[in-house]
Amino acid sequence: MGKIDKQQFINTYSTNKGANQLYDLLSKKASGFDKIDRETFINTYTSQQARGVEDNYFDLGVLNNTWVGDWIDDMGRAIARGNRSGDATFDTLRIMSEGSDASNEDIKSYIDAA
Repeated sequence: MGKIDKQQFINTYSTNKGANQLYDLLSKKASGFDKIDRETFINTYTSQQARGVEDNYFDLGVLNNTWVGDWIDDMGRAIARGNRSGDATFDTLRIMSEGSDASNEDIKSYIDAA
């Protein structure tokens, strides 16, 4: 398969017939891909194409509008969200551990940041 742009990829592989062709291609090229059930792949892939996808968190080229790219994007979003939550938790625990020694400035700084 030669290099194609995003629109060519969508035009070629966004139908059931295209999803079948994509499954055949990936099962030959991607290690372990042939273990994925063809019907599940086609139903999942075409439903994602029909409903559209969220804004891409990463630029993955032709994978942006596939279930693989969607999965990678979802993982990136989840990691970033978890990291932000962890940062907020750390700050909260720091102020709580200071107890009555926490200064009004520390508390105000925490509230402003949150």
